[in-house]
Amino acid sequence: MGLKDAAAKNFFGRPDILAELVDCVMFGEQCVLRESSLTDLCGEHPRIVRTADGKYRTDNRYRDKLFECDTGDENVAISVEYQAKNDKKMIPRTMDYNSRLYAKMEATGDYHRIVNLVLSFDRSGKPVPSELQQMMAPHKSVFAPFFFNYGFVSLNSNPSPIDIRPPLSN
Repeated sequence: MGLKDAAAKNFFGRPDILAELVDCVMFGEQCVLRESSLTDLCGEHPRIVRTADGKYRTDNRYRDKLFECDTGDENVAISVEYQAKNDKKMIPRTMDYNSRLYAKMEATGDYHRIVNLVLSFDRSGKPVPSELQQMMAPHKSVFAPFFFNYGFVSLNSNPSPIDIRPPLSN
């Protein structure tokens, strides 16, 4: 995504913007996530570099953004990916990113749960799988109760296949 990716990371990667976005999309506009509870684990915002052929790209070849969120009861890692176009390989990429993160957590012994968020700017309307199960052909299996259905929460304008938002309280 290059330049657009860097702009998205720099804007949506701000803790105040991420907190607002997550509250609106995931928690039905309830104020759940506080900017002060978020720590940016990616460090500085991505640099934009110009390649020899004159094109622009970012120098980040890993997950787009990673935050630690202190909920009071536990720490949660919030992984954020930005996409110009929907990527059908996002689930395996997310799994890879998370396996690397869990390896780092293993070194400290401080394991966190990870929430995977994907913000897509693709207006084509083409759906992409947001769960591992959706990537595979339907199949009955005696192992079905034991398969782990890995996935992510989609934060784009199209609703996610699973509505994770709790009902608004009065």
